[in-house]
Amino acid sequence: MKKIIYIIFGEILLLSGVGYYLYQQSMRLATYSSTVGNCELITQRERGIFTPTSDSSIEIEWDLENNQVWYGRGKTINLKTGEVGC
Repeated sequence: MKKIIYIIFGEILLLSGVGYYLYQQSMRLATYSSTVGNCELITQRERGIFTPTSDSSIEIEWDLENNQVWYGRGKTINLKTGEVGC
């Protein structure tokens, strides 16, 4: 009896993990890699899975010397602190 409970519990955990992974992948819109390849910027949807997607094409400029990535006019992300600047 315990063996059946362990098998069912394991299947539930496995299905939960697969479901979470697929949900996270469906939220991802685009991935941008730095010129060196050591940094990655991922854009994701903010709302639920059934929210319509919009065009996620944005201009990305990597400024690795100053630890920043530019993602539009005057909008930056500090790569060390994670702070967003305008």
